[in-house]
Amino acid sequence: MLSIVATETSALTIISVPGLATRGDLTFLQLAFGYLIGRIGVAAFLLPGYFEGTQDTAYQRLERRFGRGARRTASGVFLLTRALADCVRIFATAIPLAIITQWSLAAGILAIGIVTVIYTWVGGLRAVVWVDVIQLGVYLLGGVATLIVATHLAGGVGAFARAWDAGKLVTLDFTPSFKALYTFWGGVVGGALLAGASHGTDHIIVQRLLAARGLRDAQRALIGSGVFLIV
Repeated sequence: MLSIVATETSALTIISVPGLATRGDLTFLQLAFGYLIGRIGVAAFLLPGYFEGTQDTAYQRLERRFGRGARRTASGVFLLTRALADCVRIFATAIPLAIITQWSLAAGILAIGIVTVIYTWVGGLRAVVWVDVIQLGVYLLGGVATLIVATHLAGGVGAFARAWDAGKLVTLDFTPSFKALYTFWGGVVGGALLAGASHGTDHIIVQRLLAARGLRDAQRALIGSGVFLIV
């Protein structure tokens, strides 16, 4: 469960979501309700097929249902988008590393790439999952530390009252409008579709589910990760 949450969370997520809240409010978080619904759908309808023992990847499932063209298209899109996304993530991670170590950006990118390849090659999926868990722990500890420091710098717990009065802590918006930027209904529909695609066909998530001891464990981990996000 923790590995799934860490896999779909990056340093860019940690930076960008508070930025959205600063610019507006917390209604962006309504997507988490849709994420849970999408995960429940994947657990109920897709995971049983993955655990039949005849499929090693998410794309074999697509080939069985829709043909080889669907498999090649989906796997090609995965490789392209994953390569582009990971390039951005590695670059973003190399920036603070370069600041701390006084290395160049190129050296930081190279170091991150080498370390990642080594622990993946030596430890396999088990090492990847444990690194995910450690990464999530760092995110959570960093979030708590940031909250404490930010509250102190803002003048104490009274900052929450001021933020509430300014509308910064609004989380739910049930407005039935297509003009509102983030609504509960949009979050449920959009989040469910996104979670269905990312957790049902993206092999970087599916491989972690397939590493579970069995179907029930994978279903619990997937649905539990959705509950974790809401909490």
